[in-house]
Amino acid sequence: MGLYDAVPVPMMQPEDIVRYLRTRLPSLAHLFSDPENIELDEPYYSCGRLAEEVLRRRNDASILESFCSVVNEMAVSREFWMREALGDLLEGLVHDEAFVTDLRPRLNAQALEQLEAATG
Repeated sequence: MGLYDAVPVPMMQPEDIVRYLRTRLPSLAHLFSDPENIELDEPYYSCGRLAEEVLRRRNDASILESFCSVVNEMAVSREFWMREALGDLLEGLVHDEAFVTDLRPRLNAQALEQLEAATG
């Protein structure tokens, strides 16, 4: 096998993160931008809106369960944009210490590591 025999693998783009969030959190899809007409501040804007909504609806068990599942999936991803979006999402939550305390037991090791990095 030669030096350049690797198979190129397409990487996610910001619009793919928005598509992912819309697909994985369909009841919150209205929060996210249109992935076909992406703005320059995406996926950051969508993650900020998601963080606000999750905090607002913190007592909705189904939203919280879906949200934690998404956070855990994002945390194990090796995609640059997925990890960037997760960092922004968690930064939108860390100011609410009570929520963070409730969130910790629901997260996998990788998500906990990201959460700790966001709390700085």
